[in-house]
Amino acid sequence: MATVLIELFGDVLLQFQEDDKKLVEVSTKQLDGKIVALYFSSHRWPYCQEFTLKLAQVYRNVYNEINEKFEIIFISRDKCQTEFNENGKRLETLYKNFKICGSPSLIILSSSGEIITSEGSLEFSIKSDSILFLWSQGKSLFHSCQPQPNEFQWNRVHCHQCYMRPLVGIRYGCINRQCQFNFCKKCIDKIKHEHPLVEYLIPNRQYSMNEFFASVPYLLNSNKQEQVKTEILWKDDVKAIGFYFLAYRYSFNCDLTQKLIQDYKATQLTINPFPIVIISYDIDEQLPNKYWSNMPWFTIPSDYYRLFYAYFTPHECPALIVMSIDGKVLTHFGHHYILHQGSKAIQCWSRGEKVAVSTPDDYVWQNISCNECNMIPIIGKRYHCSICENYDLCFACQLKGHEHLLELM
Repeated sequence: MATVLIELFGDVLLQFQEDDKKLVEVSTKQLDGKIVALYFSSHRWPYCQEFTLKLAQVYRNVYNEINEKFEIIFISRDKCQTEFNENGKRLETLYKNFKICGSPSLIILSSSGEIITSEGSLEFSIKSDSILFLWSQGKSLFHSCQPQPNEFQWNRVHCHQCYMRPLVGIRYGCINRQCQFNFCKKCIDKIKHEHPLVEYLIPNRQYSMNEFFASVPYLLNSNKQEQVKTEILWKDDVKAIGFYFLAYRYSFNCDLTQKLIQDYKATQLTINPFPIVIISYDIDEQLPNKYWSNMPWFTIPSDYYRLFYAYFTPHECPALIVMSIDGKVLTHFGHHYILHQGSKAIQCWSRGEKVAVSTPDDYVWQNISCNECNMIPIIGKRYHCSICENYDLCFACQLKGHEHLLELM
């Protein structure tokens, strides 16, 4: 372990002495045989400050019990220019080797230098009172399960009972907006939860409309005063349904929404019914009535938005996703078609058809930027990483390669 740490940090580390209130140099070799937590953080972000204070307090509370087996190395992201020039390459190597994308991040290394967990910050947030003891024993809070060929793997989701991460198979979740608990099939019968739990739809699996809306008890009309049965969506020769994800707090949502309303109303007398349901990210139920009453559509009750978000995983906000009545997704990017083709797109969807796409090299991805060259909007082919959060590349940058498989959108 000492050899690994010396390669990462050099021969000397700095240690803060509580008695003298100063930093002193210590040999990296002192950590040989210990389990080490690498703590990447920054003092300039309030959440990192709070996290650091809590981590330090917990560490002090259990220090006498774990100090012979466990230690934390703090790696600051607040380097001044002089320090960065001296240590820039070393820091860059650390960030790259451990795939550090944000702060705070905790990477737990075994006494032999192997990664016990790379999700230490999340584990600490869940079990701050006992997690340091668990790490000092060389264990992680989370455990993994190899999915069977017919099982879905829910990336970045864990069971709050057995701590399987990622959760594999059927997922049950709490519908309460303030509660984000999830459970696997094995644990669902073992727990008693204070709020109702529902079974999530499996992404990319095709469902009938009755199956798709089975967990949703009702819809709300445009003024959110009246409850309506969900079956109203697929009556009267409906060929497709639009799912419109939006948030009141983003001004661009209002601009696109007004264009969608205008194009929608202009086509309603000449096309098959094309119902749209609103799925709002807004927690506040008391938004201005004017905001809702202008929309000639139904709304999903706010507690159920996560069911639809998890199934469709929209990459943008606002996002219009269109599904045919037999459960096939016609497009994840209906909002782009509204901007470029307006009412013509709605006419196609009302017939249950896909819209003819523009030439890929000319297409403009509104409000989407390339994470490498910062082109905004991306023009032409767009490549998306479903593993990294909100990660997109333009055609030129994807040629340079990426650590995960990229999807051509």
